[in-house]
Amino acid sequence: MYDCYLMNIIYKTLKNRLYLIMIFCFLFYVACDSGLFSKGKVRLISSSHGRCEGRMNTDVGDTRSIKQDSIEVVYAIKEKEVVLVQKNTFFNCCLDTILVELTQQNNTIKITEHEIATNPCRCICPYSVNIIFKVPDYGAYNVEIWIEDRVIWKKEINVNR
Repeated sequence: MYDCYLMNIIYKTLKNRLYLIMIFCFLFYVACDSGLFSKGKVRLISSSHGRCEGRMNTDVGDTRSIKQDSIEVVYAIKEKEVVLVQKNTFFNCCLDTILVELTQQNNTIKITEHEIATNPCRCICPYSVNIIFKVPDYGAYNVEIWIEDRVIWKKEINVNR
């Protein structure tokens, strides 16, 4: 009988701790998702890219910087969210994905795109790249888009109320 009583106490204790851990995890998730821990910093909402829009053969091994002068960028602003759409951004034809990173220093937002191609081909394609990010405050921001270590686009964007 004593063993059952002890097991019951252990079970209730573990069950209460499990509930506390679950509540803590939920609150931590909500805090992270709401941007509570990233106050004052730009936050990437989403990024995606389209399909290859027409192959171009090349004998160059590193194709990331070829034809980057043909890039078109349009943007829209709603509240503090900025939507950027790039067209004619050239990457490898056998692309796995485009990794997008955002950093902010003062009022400069640096968007860096990394080509991920595990089995690269000897051709390039124009892709469209869509990026949505949220700025911390209203105001003017210098937005730069980089592919690896090269700036391909710069613009001052005013995020007004």
